Amino acid sequence: MNITIVFPGRSLETARPTASVMPLAPCLLAALTSKEHDVSLVDMFLGDQVDYESHVDVVAITVRTPLATVAYEIADKFLQRGKKVVLGGPHIFAFPEEAKGHATTVAIGEGEDLWPQILEDIQRNELKQFYVCGPYPVQDLHGTIHHIKQRPTLEKLPPMRRDLLPRGRYMMDSIFTTRGCPNHCRFCPVTDIFGAKIRHRPIDDVLAEVSSLGPRYYNVDDSVFGHPQIVDRPEENQYYLDLYRELACLRPKRLWTGGGGLSAVNYKDGRRILELAAESGLCSIAAGLESISAHGQ
Repeated sequence: MNITIVFPGRSLETARPTASVMPLAPCLLAALTSKEHDVSLVDMFLGDQVDYESHVDVVAITVRTPLATVAYEIADKFLQRGKKVVLGGPHIFAFPEEAKGHATTVAIGEGEDLWPQILEDIQRNELKQFYVCGPYPVQDLHGTIHHIKQRPTLEKLPPMRRDLLPRGRYMMDSIFTTRGCPNHCRFCPVTDIFGAKIRHRPIDDVLAEVSSLGPRYYNVDDSVFGHPQIVDRPEENQYYLDLYRELACLRPKRLWTGGGGLSAVNYKDGRRILELAAESGLCSIAAGLESISAHGQ
């Protein structure tokens, strides 16, 4: 099959000149696609155009809430041309029934186990209306459902298909090392989507991936320092201590950035994790101020 994976964008993206990071989701989906299929990526954020007249069989679209309207418009145009459209992403997790009105099938949750199953079912003409991965309730979904109740492991992931995008136009590659967050912050969907238990990629896998990258990369983890305040889970802190100690030994050293809670400096392990992260190439952090008053917490 001919498969196109679309990362939607708008004609005006204010972050484009300063934050051109290669998108992770489409590169991962492409990596999870069997070699028997031809796959192409469209990164609208960096100006790629969607070819609605291409000879494509399946279109997969990552839907983020600010771009949901754009994603639905793209999906509708492909549906009108008789193409199979798969919608997934964080917005779909929150609004699966809404998304169903713009798709052949809807993917809820992480894609490692869902995407290969979706492609197999398309080939067998047995496509379900919803594909769900994770311990989520499905009784309110109206349609046929394929449900994998366990979240995927993060072991032995295939190499990201960064070769399908022109890497020279990006300031940074992107990686991830963990998924999940125990904090349950009410403004953030990470715990709901990825779970409260932190899952780690094997350190050797991360080292191999970083060794294949250019001089700069972005770590998309929810917190690149982990959560050192959780003293009853010492293995969590040890993962970051070991990871950054190993990354610091790589040559040439890559510079990297990511998001993290600066409260890590309040904890013994957190301060050491931050120091080792800097030694491994961390050069900047995106940190959010969720409230500036006690009443807003």
